[in-house]
Amino acid sequence: MGFGRTGTGPNGARYRCWFLAEALPTSVPRKPEHDFRGLILMAPKAPRKRDVSIAARFALQPVFPEKPPPPMSTPPPKRISARDNPEFKRFLAVRARKNRDFVLVEGPKLLEEAVRSGLAVKALAIEALPPFPLPPGAALVHFAPPLMKSLSDVETHQGSIALVERPRFADDWIAAPRAFILVLDGLQDPGNVGTLFRTAEAAGVSGVLLTRGCADPLSPKALRASAGSAFRMPHIVDLGVEDLPRRLPRGVPLAAAVAGPGALSVFDAEALTLPMALALGSEGSGLDPSIEAAASRRIRVPSARDVESLNVAAAGAIVMFEIARRAGILAA
Repeated sequence: MGFGRTGTGPNGARYRCWFLAEALPTSVPRKPEHDFRGLILMAPKAPRKRDVSIAARFALQPVFPEKPPPPMSTPPPKRISARDNPEFKRFLAVRARKNRDFVLVEGPKLLEEAVRSGLAVKALAIEALPPFPLPPGAALVHFAPPLMKSLSDVETHQGSIALVERPRFADDWIAAPRAFILVLDGLQDPGNVGTLFRTAEAAGVSGVLLTRGCADPLSPKALRASAGSAFRMPHIVDLGVEDLPRRLPRGVPLAAAVAGPGALSVFDAEALTLPMALALGSEGSGLDPSIEAAASRRIRVPSARDVESLNVAAAGAIVMFEIARRAGILAA
């Protein structure tokens, strides 16, 4: 079945457009919502002759309304409201850091980062069925709102808290030929630790050594600040300052970032080449004296005005990226 329509083109020429429509199957009744889509091809108007083929056709296919996705067939698990429930106690033990084999990961974004980092999700606690696919192998548990609130680390939780295996890292990265090692000493603020992990991953740092007293990089606040980088950045925690010299390979120089006098500007200091280790201390007390004494160079971030020392995460970012720039490890 076909029909034509005559019109005027952009150049003033008369055109006739022919449409060819395929009939709907007889088993399908016509409905107003049936749509017809296709490609219009136009040609100059030509005399109708038996031996002249139609130069323009509009091939039409019926497009039926999309069916809504079927509802989830998996009903939500039975809601747990008792605090003495074994499943809730398992989550609570990780929250209290009595179980160090797992970490709590709150919200779909961090959970996605954990899965992308290759970590296994043991269980997922929810208040309602999540709008995202469940990680493979994860057991689904349904906690009542008061239980979810007691597990959450934020004022308004995001509706899901996952029990994820704690990442394990080998220590061969320390002895790599061009190792870039970050040493964190006494950083108690998990926000600073997480931010430095995120910056370290972006700057190409090989791994992080954390002395005793530093915040856990896999704590909820540090994880949020790291945006998932702590899942992937190799690190060793709870090191004594006396153990640090033994952890660094022979021949790897240690640079101490300090705010006091006598330190060279990071932009003027020479021999900031890899392999090397960079030590950052807390804003309040700085580096441990034994770490600063073991450093072969002392560097600082210069400032235009006399201000209080920079936040350690900001100063660390400047120094790490300057070292990465000199080493040529930043992407163009």
